[in-house]
Formats: sequence, C-alpha cells, structure tokens
Amino acid sequence: MDPVTCRRCRGLMHPVDPLDPLDVIQGGSLDAIRAWRCLTCGDLIDPIIMQNRVRTPSPRRVRQRPSPRHPVFKLPNL
Repeated sequence: MDPVTCRRCRGLMHPVDPLDPLDVIQGGSLDAIRAWRCLTCGDLIDPIIMQNRVRTPSPRRVRQRPSPRHPVFKLPNL
C-alpha cells in the first residue's frame, strides 16, 4: 500500500476509525477505515469532510444592517 500524504502539509496520514480505534491497532482492514489523520499537522479527513470540500458553496445573502440600538440606561443630567 502506498503511503497516504496530507494535502495540507504533505505529512504522513495515519488511518483512524473514530468508532473503534482498537480495530486499526489490532490489524483491522484498511477498507473499513472511516478517517485519516495527519501525524504532522493533525488534519482529519473522512468521507463527509471530502464531500463538503468538493461541494460548491451556496450564494450568501447580504445581511441588512439592523437599526441602531437604543441605550439600556440613561445618562445622568449633569
């Protein structure tokens, strides 16, 4: 198997199964791996993260500026 490299820092990626980390340590199948973590920078990649990175962002609405807030307290008349 070729080593998997991190897209962020080019470090070595380590297989991680967030549901049961002992599966990997005990020699579980790499096909069952649900996530990869970079040993250098800690970047975590799983199928959901990859889908979100590929997905095009929806257009953002421009927020309307709210009316000015009124003070909660009154200044004393000096």
